[in-house]
Amino acid sequence: MGPHFIMPEFSAQVAAELDEFCRTILERAQIVGNCLDVLLLAQRLGMEVVIDQEGPHRARCLRLYQGPQARWILLLNRDVRPERLQWAAAHELGEALAAEAAARLGWDIDDIQPAGREWLANEIAKRFLLPFPQFVVDGNEVGWDLIRLKERYPHVSHEVIARRMLDAPPPVIITIIDNGILYWRRSNGPLVSPPMTPGEKACWTATHHGGQSARHEDPRESIACWAIHETGWRREIMRTEVFWIDW
Repeated sequence: MGPHFIMPEFSAQVAAELDEFCRTILERAQIVGNCLDVLLLAQRLGMEVVIDQEGPHRARCLRLYQGPQARWILLLNRDVRPERLQWAAAHELGEALAAEAAARLGWDIDDIQPAGREWLANEIAKRFLLPFPQFVVDGNEVGWDLIRLKERYPHVSHEVIARRMLDAPPPVIITIIDNGILYWRRSNGPLVSPPMTPGEKACWTATHHGGQSARHEDPRESIACWAIHETGWRREIMRTEVFWIDW
């Protein structure tokens, strides 16, 4: 691939390979069930978990020694939000396992520049927290209701769960709005996400001002919008199945 390899080419095959890689890691650690605790995963993989209250980062992995004598330490700075700590720890595990994952994919980790390694670590992290195919099974069982999925995955943030929906069928658009300002909008189709439709705007407005989840159904789209509100901060997360776009 050469020294200019920055971001790996992503495909359904790469996604499936990463799903399988993470499955084997969870199997190696004898982790089963939905409520995965990444700290337990780290310990079962032979890492020492150390609380570093003074550290500047939520989580950081250190490798002591090289080769077969290598020893990993996961340093954690306790966060007020357990979901943030879980994601930070999962990302650090992804960093530690990136070379092994890259080798499985036929890539040389030394050819991947920092942005590509960050991407790979994030791809591994979300698969530890929300492993396929179980996440797809759970999503279908609850009709892809974000609140009910959060109940099944209490260690995972609403945002991470919503973004992971893009990795599963059917074609959808995920929109995140913070304090009335569009923060993030992506689709899992081949097209760039279109602007918000009148139906989406109406559904979001009802959720934003009413503080309650709202739904909108018509022949063109199926919309669910969830209020993730707290004191001083209003976030709405919207999932849209669009029937009028030829994906």
